[in-house]
Amino acid sequence: MTIRDLDAPVAEQVVFRNHAPGRDDAGRFAAARRFDYFGRHFVLEGASTQAFDLLQNSGDRAAIIFVGLLASLLAAGLAYQQGRMRDRAERLATRMTRDLGELAAVARHTSSLVALLDADRRVHWANPAMLALCGLREDEVPGRPVRDLLRIPDEKLLARIAEQLSARRPFQGEVDIVSHAGQRHTLALEVRPVDAAQTGECDFIIVGTDVTERNAKDAALRASGSLLVRMGAVADVSGWEMDLLTRKFVWTDQSVRIHGVDPSFMPSEQNVLELYPEPERAKLQAALLRAETTGEGWDLELRQHTPDGRDIWLRSVAEVEWQDGRPARLLGALLDITASVRQRQALEGERQRLAMTLEGTSAGTWEWNIRTGECHFNERWAGILGYSLAELAPIDIATWQSLMHPDDLLQARAMLERHFSGEMPGYECEFRMRHKQGHWVWIMARGRVFTRGEDGKPEWMFGTHLDITRRKEFEIQLAESKELLFTTLHSIGDAVVTADAQGRITWLNPVAEAMIGWTSDEAAGHMASTVLALEVDGHPGVPPCPIDVCLQEGRKIGLAGDTVLVSRDGTRHVIEDSAAPLRDAQGVLCGVVMVFHDITEKAVLAREMSYRVSHDHLTGLLNRGEFESRAAMVLERINAGGPSGALMFLDLDHFKLVNDVCGHAAGDRLLAQVAAILVRAVRAHDTVARFGGDEFAILLDACPMEQAGEIAARILKDVEAYRYVGEDGRRFQVGVSIGLVRLDTRWRKEADAVKAADAACYAAKAGGRGRVVRENIDVADAQLVESAPDGAIQWGALLGQALDEDRFVLHAQRIVPLREGVAGGLHCEVLVRLADGKGGLIEPGAFMSSAERYQLASRVDRWVLRHVLKTLQDSGAAGIERVAVNCSGQSVGDRAFHDFVIGAIRDSGLPPEVLCIEITETAAVTNLANAACFIDALQSLGVIVALDDFGSGASSFGYLKSLRVDKLKIDGQFVRGVLDGKLEAAAIRSFVDVAGVLGIHTVAEQIESAAVCEKLRAMGVDYGQGFHFHRPEPFADVLAKWGRPEP
Repeated sequence: MTIRDLDAPVAEQVVFRNHAPGRDDAGRFAAARRFDYFGRHFVLEGASTQAFDLLQNSGDRAAIIFVGLLASLLAAGLAYQQGRMRDRAERLATRMTRDLGELAAVARHTSSLVALLDADRRVHWANPAMLALCGLREDEVPGRPVRDLLRIPDEKLLARIAEQLSARRPFQGEVDIVSHAGQRHTLALEVRPVDAAQTGECDFIIVGTDVTERNAKDAALRASGSLLVRMGAVADVSGWEMDLLTRKFVWTDQSVRIHGVDPSFMPSEQNVLELYPEPERAKLQAALLRAETTGEGWDLELRQHTPDGRDIWLRSVAEVEWQDGRPARLLGALLDITASVRQRQALEGERQRLAMTLEGTSAGTWEWNIRTGECHFNERWAGILGYSLAELAPIDIATWQSLMHPDDLLQARAMLERHFSGEMPGYECEFRMRHKQGHWVWIMARGRVFTRGEDGKPEWMFGTHLDITRRKEFEIQLAESKELLFTTLHSIGDAVVTADAQGRITWLNPVAEAMIGWTSDEAAGHMASTVLALEVDGHPGVPPCPIDVCLQEGRKIGLAGDTVLVSRDGTRHVIEDSAAPLRDAQGVLCGVVMVFHDITEKAVLAREMSYRVSHDHLTGLLNRGEFESRAAMVLERINAGGPSGALMFLDLDHFKLVNDVCGHAAGDRLLAQVAAILVRAVRAHDTVARFGGDEFAILLDACPMEQAGEIAARILKDVEAYRYVGEDGRRFQVGVSIGLVRLDTRWRKEADAVKAADAACYAAKAGGRGRVVRENIDVADAQLVESAPDGAIQWGALLGQALDEDRFVLHAQRIVPLREGVAGGLHCEVLVRLADGKGGLIEPGAFMSSAERYQLASRVDRWVLRHVLKTLQDSGAAGIERVAVNCSGQSVGDRAFHDFVIGAIRDSGLPPEVLCIEITETAAVTNLANAACFIDALQSLGVIVALDDFGSGASSFGYLKSLRVDKLKIDGQFVRGVLDGKLEAAAIRSFVDVAGVLGIHTVAEQIESAAVCEKLRAMGVDYGQGFHFHRPEPFADVLAKWGRPEP
């Protein structure tokens, strides 16, 4: 082995050389290692370089011992071999000897385990730490096998260590051993072979460190960290750390998850700040600056918009760690508080809504400390009584008591006590309080105890005050009205019976007692079917008791007009009645009221009325409605295979002359006499009807055309031979024009056959009058029809074409409320117009009479209703109170049209109450039975029905008994003259009075000035219509302007 001093001249570099006996000298420079010692540079060559390896690689202080020994030998050799360097060698030897002493002291006092082994792996030497572990004294160690020092229970590991050492290979790793006290230890153990020739007596060196406690702490730390991570995940809390010197960030996995970033995200000061929007970023930057300058931590609530598009709220908490007197790092935690923030926001919203609700309800609020008497009122509480809070200060419970009516104070206290005791869940009481101006204000107080003491007694109570003065006044008025109603029911001429929800009688008024034969007390508790003995046509019990039916069906019920009530004493009364359900405030059926009156004396009149409904009162013939019904039945039999028939339409010639010369009374007598001629001319089972004016129709059932022609010729002859003799003796001749059509399977509707006969009649008139024209008119006759002076036939063709081509247009005119208390939404009447093909519009007055004549009125009405419903559906019907649609007299008498209207309204899905069907008084009276049925069907659906042109008939009031409409439209002839005409004003006042009795509204038409409007408003008319308010315009435009409520 050779040591060279690289800092000396080349000739003097060798400072030590030693040749071991038996060693191959050629291998002495097989390995060379450089090292520094006291500032000089040396190189070590030769086989003993294992010692240097140990010095360089073990990293443990115990390994230095061997190197120190070697260094001492080197120093001594240098002193003897190099005389000229003796002084230097002595100095080096002295230093090395000192170092050796120090290293030996380190080896003895270090906590690491150090031992030297010989070639047989027996212990040569062990330091005190090793001796303490194995429980031996220093003099007991030499010569012992290594098993006595290191008791390794793992035999496989022990064998592997022995195998390594036998091959002179080092072993390094953690080993579990058992101490002499039986405790288990874990050692970080390193065993290395060394050259015994260089070390003297040892071939192996053992260096170990007891890592038992360190491993336990590491395991506990790992477990604690894992627990912390799991707890953070469960609590949704994350941790982070920032080095204020290096600006480095450390995040937990939970921080990555909470922020919604990719797991590969590397946090830094800049990109962490960029995760937050600008307002939040500024707060963080300010907090970070305070932490660096003052060491102040923070507790912030931050909003973040995550990369995946979510808005979340985080609570960020940070504390500062100090080092060397200055802030060194930040330790913090993040908690996702999104749910609590949203709950807080929702709660705040609820509080705001509650505040707005209280403000909207004009409620006064109060809080009362029951134990101290302290009270808090809001301004509205004082305002209800006309005060401000400042005027009432100081405020306590005595303030409340001093303002309360003395008669109500005891009751209020009693209600409070019941609530305090738990008998009532809340406090609710009505009482009076004195207003600042001296009058009494009715108050509804509600409240609840919301805190109680440990003794269970109430502490704080919260509540509200509502001003119910107007409601109380209304209740008083209602009570008075009830008393008035009860008195009225005792006094009216109708019988009134009430029953409960089980159908048991509860009350009879005096009229009912007299008609039924029971007193109210006697009947009370009995079933209505027992008290009310009803029959029809002598059959007792045939009509079910209307009270029972009303309870079963929950709707208004009426009896047939021929129902008889048999009194207890056997007296028989023909009655007319209605039974209506009674419902409580929740809409639950709670009883029935039945109202009826004795119509025995009117029964005959009713039969006469029925006759009048189907007959012309002047001639005694059937009227148009009844004629069309019979014609429909005849066509039905024909289409079912029955024999064909014929239909005639007749129009008198020169009738106007008699009317003009002799007057209308003479004209009426002439019509009656002609009617008798027609009846005599036909067969007994044929049907003769007057259509109106001087027009007649004849239905010949099961009659060949030849025979029909003979009958027509006989009528021509008989009428021609007839002379009307006036009162002055003058004689007048009239004639007749007849249109004749064959009734066979071609006709599906009677209206088509009537239209054809009417056209033929016009052809007869145009051809010279006094003749019969059959339906198959020749070319010449057709030309005459086209040139008819009144243009009726041309209108018939034009209207049919317009319907096919959809050339009608809807306009509308607004109907305006004239007084308070009536609905204020859009209310309008739909008006039909006909496009003339030249850009103009034709008013209905020009074509509706022709539509009626040619049986097209119902088609026009159907078109209008369909398009009105479609327009309303498209607009959504928003903000609309009512839309009125007119029906012609022809439609009123058409049962098929009734079904069409009901079906169309149901299919539209619109609220039925939005629609109002207007029927003219003339149409209703002409078709009274059909009109009544139509009105009932519409009202049962919920549609409003108005009687148009009211007052134009001779017996308008009388018809209101049969036509139970919802609204009266006063005819324009009265409205136009209301300012100057006393008769018109009196008529309108009577119309309004009747409407008030019936509980229906009135509408005045044709209002064209403000003066008329004010006059009608003063007279109590509910609605107005006319050019003063609005000129008709397209229906869709009206809906767009007024159909939607203002925002």
